Amino acid sequence: MIKYTFSKHVKFRKERDYMSICNCKLLQDFKVELKFEKFIDKVNKGIRSKEIKDEKEHLLFKDFQTMNLLSKLVLKQIAPADFKEADSLMEQHLYLGNRPRDYEFLLKKLKQNPSLFIGLYLENEIIGAIQGFPRDNYILLSEIAVDIRFRNRKFGSLLMKEFETNAIKYEYPCIKAGAEEKAIGFYSANGYLPSLFAQVKEKYERKALEALEKYSYKITAVTYVNKITGIEIASKDCNLLKLKEIRKLLSPLSAQFLFTKRLKQFC
Repeated sequence: MIKYTFSKHVKFRKERDYMSICNCKLLQDFKVELKFEKFIDKVNKGIRSKEIKDEKEHLLFKDFQTMNLLSKLVLKQIAPADFKEADSLMEQHLYLGNRPRDYEFLLKKLKQNPSLFIGLYLENEIIGAIQGFPRDNYILLSEIAVDIRFRNRKFGSLLMKEFETNAIKYEYPCIKAGAEEKAIGFYSANGYLPSLFAQVKEKYERKALEALEKYSYKITAVTYVNKITGIEIASKDCNLLKLKEIRKLLSPLSAQFLFTKRLKQFC
């Protein structure tokens, strides 16, 4: 999918009586009527010309193109040859030296499930990526990241929507994604429902389950991977206090929110 957004060298700001748009590369400033503020925000988040219904907005969009203020924003599958670039993006803007899955594992998953590895490109540079793969009875959204320079422009939601569209083809009932506290707003805004997820060593499984039962936690699923037990716990909302309680109660290897979205075809 191709959209248009402002080029990397374009900045804009709201003045008292107008919107100021700067082509910082050519040191040129343009004034736009304040009534176009919402439209400029739409362009900033990516737009297709056929989405523009208002005639005056369409003319302004054409002016932006003529003045070379716009660039193509392209969503496409990540080719195996380009995975190193996508992985580097993850390293810089997501993992920060603490990656949960190694490079070779993810490259193998990409080759098996190419439509679930999607990059967002601006001026041929990858500025965002999302990746995942099937598990036993769901699609795991394993990683998503947007270059810090381009955040707060709904690019993460753009990647998410494309990922969900492609996930439907696999005929699994839902998508699941583990997330730290800072990602709560993002997943909630995109229609994902929370639960709690804790991982303990298999030898501590029984003790963990008994502790949860004692304190009336509802266990919705138990999974096993590499001698580690994953315990999913029901939660009506993103209750940070409950997450802290789980961490204190179980002393797990990890504990975080798990977000789930049912795919419409299988609800």
